[in-house]
Amino acid sequence: MMLGMPPGGLALVTPNDWSNFLASGDNDPHNYTSWGIELTGAGSYYTAEAPPGEWVVTAGLGCMDDAGEPRAAGGQYGDVHENPPTVNLTNDTTVGDVSFTLIEHGDGPPSPQELMDMFDADGDGNLSLEELIDGINSHNNESGEPPLSEEDEGHIEDAFNDSDYDGNGVLDLDELEYLIDMMEDDGGDDERFFICGNGDEIPFDWVNDGDQDCPDGADEQQYNATDGSKINWYDCEDGTTQVWIDQVNDGYEDCPDGDDEYYGDDGWDFEDGYAIMNVSLNPVSPYDETTWECDNGGIALLNQSGIDAWNWSNIDDDQELLISWGTDVYSAGEHYMDYAISGDWYVIAGIECWESGRDNYTFFGGTYLDAAGSPIQITLEDNVTYAELVSITLQALETSDFDDDDGAPSAEELMFMWDADGDGNLSLVEFIDGINGMNSDAGEPPLSDEEEAMFSYMFNESDYNGDGLLDYDELGYFVDLMDSEDDGPTFVCGNGEEIPFDWVNDGYEDCSDGSDEPQDFDGDGVTDNWFDCHDGSNVSMDLVNDGTEDCPDGEDEGNYYDDGPPSAEEFMYMADADGSGNLTFDEIIDAINYHKYENGEPPLSDEA
Repeated sequence: MMLGMPPGGLALVTPNDWSNFLASGDNDPHNYTSWGIELTGAGSYYTAEAPPGEWVVTAGLGCMDDAGEPRAAGGQYGDVHENPPTVNLTNDTTVGDVSFTLIEHGDGPPSPQELMDMFDADGDGNLSLEELIDGINSHNNESGEPPLSEEDEGHIEDAFNDSDYDGNGVLDLDELEYLIDMMEDDGGDDERFFICGNGDEIPFDWVNDGDQDCPDGADEQQYNATDGSKINWYDCEDGTTQVWIDQVNDGYEDCPDGDDEYYGDDGWDFEDGYAIMNVSLNPVSPYDETTWECDNGGIALLNQSGIDAWNWSNIDDDQELLISWGTDVYSAGEHYMDYAISGDWYVIAGIECWESGRDNYTFFGGTYLDAAGSPIQITLEDNVTYAELVSITLQALETSDFDDDDGAPSAEELMFMWDADGDGNLSLVEFIDGINGMNSDAGEPPLSDEEEAMFSYMFNESDYNGDGLLDYDELGYFVDLMDSEDDGPTFVCGNGEEIPFDWVNDGYEDCSDGSDEPQDFDGDGVTDNWFDCHDGSNVSMDLVNDGTEDCPDGEDEGNYYDDGPPSAEEFMYMADADGSGNLTFDEIIDAINYHKYENGEPPLSDEA
């Protein structure tokens, strides 16, 4: 703390005034020093004029470096800012050596201890968000600057929360140091900026961070309100390449020069004092990187007690504070973490994703496991990169089914509810137990022997590879069997994919080749693709599911599945009059006779 420039001075401050003296700024504008002398440089000084009392001894110097630039340094006896030792002076008594180190003051942010001393209003050794905001506003006021804007307060709150590793709402010195590091990164001379559509500039690392910082939203991915397509992009520095905004700062270099990613002022260098690890997030089926997007998730570290108590079925806000450290992520794939904390940790991760054009969010979660399926504990060291890629397989754990809350549960929901051993597959025992548990919750009796036999048959029908377990794809087929009454027929896309028939001509391209929606390939205003009726005729794709039967048998409105004999699911859909999921003999005869009647054929004979 400078007492005079140049060259400097030594002063005595009462212990009661010390905190106010630290916060008062250069040259002690509030006269907290009780006595002082001028210094002409570093070295030893003798004075016989100091007044008696208990004092904190402090000093500062102003100097010039070899380049002729002014430099400043300061310190106090004991070399600590908080509660430094005092010196007792009495009349006619000589005190021995009172020496200390002067530390250079720069123009950057204060040290963690200086910030804590200045802003910690309640003196508990921690800094709350309110104390931080009040302290900054007080500093701005003393400097003649305006208070923080709401936007500035929002960014400081985000930085505060990112720095609060243990989530207890206050920052200790280590957490405060991380906050200061972020402040330095944001304020560096080499900082990159992103230019919004209206000309505003924001830090480049704010782009695609989940918060809309540009007034026009140009820093976050925007979508066409009609068809859901992406509409804003980033121009790469090579002058020819463009990438979507949701590809910026996603951990992958999509521009030829990699300028769509921001690594800070020093490229891939680590944050000094933190550990480094590379984490790969790999969600499994139903996730498909070509058709799914993700927007919210995190990577976290847990200690032994934390992993022992962790439960994926109750993860909201980590109410038991099991997570020791965590950071936000916004995509699947590989992520570079240069500010993890050292220690022995288990690594968990989760991310929310959805299929393009659908409102259903699926939460994928997982733990870093060894080949035997046991959690791996890793050791992280400050300033050291963990040698292995931390590759985490993410299972679909929960689905928010906004599209059809009243239908049968989805494959993801069934797996989440019934996969008792958490291996990502369903056994027949888990399957039957799950159904009986669901029946019990609904006040219904358990499955009868006959019903168990029926579900066992459907289970085996769905088990394509015959391993006695259903994975997500096989479980999806089973759900189709269960929900055949609700799902109705399917549509085969031009590339062989299969989708529910009621998705055809609904305004969204569900087939990856777009064959389920009307297409005008030559731009003449006439639909160029068609639907093939069972009799060999065809109708324009924009007539499918329009409420009018244009095919002779009405299959353009989903009345039939395909040309050949119906499958078991198809026949169940057509003939199960009471919706019980089972067919009586009478229902079978009635269905066959009705089909013959529609085709102008006579009913079954008594012999048939």
